[in-house]
Amino acid sequence: MQTPTTLAPTLGAIKPRYLNDAVKDTKSRLYSGPAVIASITGVTSSQASDSIRQVRYGARWLDLSYTPPIKRTRGYEIEQALRLHGYIGHWRLLPDQPTLAAYLNARTGAERDHPCVVFLSTHCVAVSGGVFCDVFSRGETRRAAARRSAASSC
Repeated sequence: MQTPTTLAPTLGAIKPRYLNDAVKDTKSRLYSGPAVIASITGVTSSQASDSIRQVRYGARWLDLSYTPPIKRTRGYEIEQALRLHGYIGHWRLLPDQPTLAAYLNARTGAERDHPCVVFLSTHCVAVSGGVFCDVFSRGETRRAAARRSAASSC
């Protein structure tokens, strides 16, 4: 007699060397914090902004008469918003501040293949393997070229 087998439901596993395109579903400008969260998790930019509002204001932002804008995002807000979507990580300071290309070449192990957030001098980018996503590409994922921006933390 054959026992019926059922497959377990698939969880959103981390795909190494892969990033999603940040889908901009609002009329407002795409900022780097929501773009990074949308690219890593696969949610839309408005859902990423809502998760940052949840971190920044708590549940009380739903009671406000307006929707607070998300323009400048700090590292701890990105970390907590990623945790809301099921991603856990930690920040690591890069004291010598290499360029993005030097940082990409120096990565080893899981850091090389898994998605991470890198803070450059003025904004943050999502990096996974040899691809990255930032606001200058309008949220589209592209191959990491030799960038001259200094990376401060990841």
